[in-house]
Amino acid sequence: MRIGFFSNAFKQFSLEYTVETLSGLGYMGLELWCKGQHVTPYDNQERIDYVKGLIGSKNMEVYALSAHLDFITDNDELRRENIKIFKKVIDLAVKFDVKKVLTASGYLEGKEPDKGMEERFIDSMKQLGEYAREKNMIIALEAEPEKLMRDPVQTVKFIDEIGIPVFKTVCDLSHAIALDMTPQEFIAPMQDFLCHIHLDDAKYGLHPHKHMIPGEGDINYREVFEFLEDIKYDDWVSVELNQHIEYPRLAATKAMDLIKREGLLG
Repeated sequence: MRIGFFSNAFKQFSLEYTVETLSGLGYMGLELWCKGQHVTPYDNQERIDYVKGLIGSKNMEVYALSAHLDFITDNDELRRENIKIFKKVIDLAVKFDVKKVLTASGYLEGKEPDKGMEERFIDSMKQLGEYAREKNMIIALEAEPEKLMRDPVQTVKFIDEIGIPVFKTVCDLSHAIALDMTPQEFIAPMQDFLCHIHLDDAKYGLHPHKHMIPGEGDINYREVFEFLEDIKYDDWVSVELNQHIEYPRLAATKAMDLIKREGLLG
């Protein structure tokens, strides 16, 4: 396992500052958020080459692209546009030599899930799944309590039923806590499809959930990493602190301090 950082915490800061800061703290790579100033699905080759060169100059790598879009909306025009955008994210991943793109289903916005939402999500993923298959790309789906696809069992059921072998799963540790599960209980049902970990913290009983800095919540990271070793997880662990955008350097430093203190880098 290697430790990287999800760039969305630094979305108010330049990519140059982000790379310099995170490489200096010991992070090995970046998961790039495709909705901010760092990269967008519409970047030209010159920008892509610059970003790759900047990150590579610090011996870091881009290991994932992430874009959470709404695939359950009943606004057909918006949904078609989001499908178009995510195809561009897949194209961008190809240009970055990245093998996985992350997304989720779409926020419920206080509504109850219904058949229409499910049908729109399935239709969207069929289109994107076939496109990803053509590009030899993995689509990693993140279950989240406030979204249509909220838990690991639901996610695995979807992957089994859609039948397009490009879909994998993401575990965000805070989502386990929000569902009153341990991270191990959250991971176990989807471990055969697991290709990405978002590392953050959370407290039981706090709803809606918060992405807390590791060490400030209820997660026992040593137990989680031992479990990941037991199931032979061998992919990136990506620190995600998107609710700490005002002081991301401090948040990233505290996260790395815990990682080192707990001996998790090895």
